Amino acid sequence: MNAEHQQFLAAGQRRASGAPLIRLENVSKRFGKVVAVDNLTLTIFEGEFFALLGPSGCGKSTLMRLLAGFELPDAGRIFLGDADLTGVPPHRRPLNMMFQSYALFPHMTVARNIAYGLRQERLGRGEIAFRVQRMLQLVQLEAVVDRRPDQLSGGQRQRAALARALAKEPRVLLLDEPLAALDKKLRGETQHELKEIQARLGTTFLIVTHDQGEAMSMADRIAIMDGGRIVQVAAPKELYEHPRTRFVAEFVGDINIVEGKLIGKEAGDWRVQTGWRDMPMLIRDEGEPLQAGESVAVAVRPETVTMHREPFKAEGPNAVAGQVQDVGFLGDLTLYRLRLDSGAVLRVSRPNATRTVEAPIGQGDRVTVSFAANAGILLRS
Repeated sequence: MNAEHQQFLAAGQRRASGAPLIRLENVSKRFGKVVAVDNLTLTIFEGEFFALLGPSGCGKSTLMRLLAGFELPDAGRIFLGDADLTGVPPHRRPLNMMFQSYALFPHMTVARNIAYGLRQERLGRGEIAFRVQRMLQLVQLEAVVDRRPDQLSGGQRQRAALARALAKEPRVLLLDEPLAALDKKLRGETQHELKEIQARLGTTFLIVTHDQGEAMSMADRIAIMDGGRIVQVAAPKELYEHPRTRFVAEFVGDINIVEGKLIGKEAGDWRVQTGWRDMPMLIRDEGEPLQAGESVAVAVRPETVTMHREPFKAEGPNAVAGQVQDVGFLGDLTLYRLRLDSGAVLRVSRPNATRTVEAPIGQGDRVTVSFAANAGILLRS
């Protein structure tokens, strides 16, 4: 890596100041009678890797198109720093977009694809050559600089598209499902590369995805969208461990949920009557204030549940008995689907920490399962 390239990366790291960069204020967008974005307010910080996550039709792609200028809001304002972008055409916005299809020119080499936008801006030959070389080094494509897109692997095409988008040095890079066309293994490798490149440059990245794992592994913060609105914005760990709503709990990762009713407190833990067993369970939750008599949902992640063969001993406040219905081996994990004696279904996951397991629990086995009071999450029904 030459001195100029090192200076460029250092400048990128300095730009990652954490100051507010993108602000959406009460933004709405309709398509006929369909409300795609509904009175949405959001702040994204400089140097942040931010993800918009949600199911199909939740409004995340429309929101990205509003930022890019491909759609105009029906109400509200969009700011980049102190500049009001509302009404500013796409080519005049200091951001760039990387499309799901990559949209590389098939007749151009990697170098010419990267240089295309710079030529459109009529930069000098020396500046274009410098930026192209810098991008090739950044995405590690120097060895294929003269190849056309059809001569590249899927991962190489993805990196070429990324280099072209970054060559214009945008303040914000918008990524629309950028890894959807890659296989699972390559997706995992590319997620790491994208995160590393973003951290080195300090450029603000905004990714739209419906893939929870993708968002969780790359983003500093995630906005969960549903019905054109943002349901929760938080860091991945916060979303996973402290979802605010049932929708977020069910959308982010795998989870068991049972309806319940708060009876009262016992040494700081809520006593909750559920359909999993006759006796109340104890749940320790420090989320929103709750009151006795309130209906709630109890959520428990499969990996927080312990499982042992019978004979059943009702040890602990959250122990129940059941029978293994299905077993799924995923390499690093084994997934169990249990039918509790109450008739409810419970999912349990166990890491495969060793290559062989003595007397593994299998289909049809009777088991006891339990979880700690602080493993449960209380959600308003």
